[in-house]
Amino acid sequence: GIFNIQEMQLFYFYGRVLQRISASDRSMITLDVAALRPGIYFLRVWLQGGSYFTEKVVVH
Repeated sequence: GIFNIQEMQLFYFYGRVLQRISASDRSMITLDVAALRPGIYFLRVWLQGGSYFTEKVVVH
């Protein structure tokens, strides 16, 4: 994947999540997130500019 869930810092803002990928990469991306059930989340990860996205189910 393009990100590591252990590196994520989630900030909830108007139903959207902002995420810093890592300390070495200062760019911000946006995530659409939905809880499939407690502890299991569906993430749609949009890179800067909204020109690309990837989708992932994450247990956290």
